Amino acid sequence: MDKLQYDSFYKFLVSLGMLLITLPVLAYLYILNTNYKLISQNDYDNLSEISIQRMNDNLKLLDFTTTIMPVVSIVLIVTGLVLIIIGCCKWYSIQKELDEQIKSDTITKKINATQLSSSETVEKVANEISTEQNNSTNVSSDRVVRYMQIEDKCYKYFSQKLSRRYLLKQNLRIGRLEYDIIALSKHTKNDLIFEIKYWTITNITNNRLEHLITNVKYMCENYKSNTDRNCKSVIVIVAPKEKIEKIQNCCLNHFDDYKDSLLENVSFEFFAEEDL
Repeated sequence: MDKLQYDSFYKFLVSLGMLLITLPVLAYLYILNTNYKLISQNDYDNLSEISIQRMNDNLKLLDFTTTIMPVVSIVLIVTGLVLIIIGCCKWYSIQKELDEQIKSDTITKKINATQLSSSETVEKVANEISTEQNNSTNVSSDRVVRYMQIEDKCYKYFSQKLSRRYLLKQNLRIGRLEYDIIALSKHTKNDLIFEIKYWTITNITNNRLEHLITNVKYMCENYKSNTDRNCKSVIVIVAPKEKIEKIQNCCLNHFDDYKDSLLENVSFEFFAEEDL
């Protein structure tokens, strides 16, 4: 682990568990180190009241040790172990997320990527919508918000699905181009580029589809030249449930004759927005 995260409630649980386990051990060590001596009745009769009281206290302590202390020790040790297990599991989960973030940030710097700010992300989405609307300047703010929500849902979905093999980053700028999602391989230099499209119309023209393919191929080439890594493109198309099947058929039918050439290193994912 690159940078341990100490300040957390789960660290407190681990510390408390260790303390509970240690207490019985310290108690037994104290009792074992107590000096118990056997004396005759005559010597006992000659003891002072203070000495007799001290001896009686030691006998009570010894009696407590042999009767109640074992039960208390078992309870404390079991409780301590439970707290340590819970604390370690939760602490490890937090630490793993921190390590993943550090590793992700490190790789992002290595590929010379820049994280888009909130305003830049809004501008990116607005430009995508404007392009889909034939460069119309009348872009609805509601449409922009919904588009961003769809992108966020796609990011969460693929983050969970690909977490074992990839580190996902959202809204990056590499070179002069902006990327919706990039999945950085943890083990190789073969990454994934995700281009998210939210379509609410079913009359998808051939020009739009071919322009989309040309665009993602250009983005892939830009990625390779700026990062010295390989990549494949994944086009994610999201649409309302009642329209997604028609859009999917339209896309697949159009590219059916080009799968070995035009769609090399390019794949499609289709989702109904209600299912994300």
